[in-house]
Amino acid sequence: ADLWQGKVDPANIVITGATASLVRDAEGNLVGKTSAQGAAKGAAPDPDAIFAALAGKTIRLVDTRVSLMDQVSNFAFDVQLATLDLQGDGGDGLTSLKGAGTVNGQPLDLSAAAGPDAPLTLTATSAATALSFTGAEGSKGLSALSGQIALQSSDISQTLKVLQLEPVLGGTANAHAILGQ
Repeated sequence: ADLWQGKVDPANIVITGATASLVRDAEGNLVGKTSAQGAAKGAAPDPDAIFAALAGKTIRLVDTRVSLMDQVSNFAFDVQLATLDLQGDGGDGLTSLKGAGTVNGQPLDLSAAAGPDAPLTLTATSAATALSFTGAEGSKGLSALSGQIALQSSDISQTLKVLQLEPVLGGTANAHAILGQ
């Protein structure tokens, strides 16, 4: 009862076995199920309020699984994370996320950082593939995503395996795109 009344303010939270399954159906609608299906519903919280609530706190997810199936393209992602650590602002103005696991059976490392006065940065690396997002100069937090997306592959055949496609191509690849509002 003390937790619900705000008398307890936990600093280190560990969640084990969280799951989310998302499906994009034939009409393009995204539907999903989570292990927290009974969670309260309401308006999405303000990103600045989230950053403030996480300040000085650590949340660790252990044995987390997220699956995404696109019934339009038959594309699937199965992400299993042994650990996913969310570290609230410890005085540097940034909230960070770090995780390790697999995507479609291939090794995956994730890292991200954002803050109310700093742009979002994100890096996902699997096998010979690195995907990154760097928020545009002047963008702040999570509310207005604009910036540069980069994809680098030092071995296209390995990248195709991560995507569960036949590795019929070889070589290297680099792609860059600008995401605007």
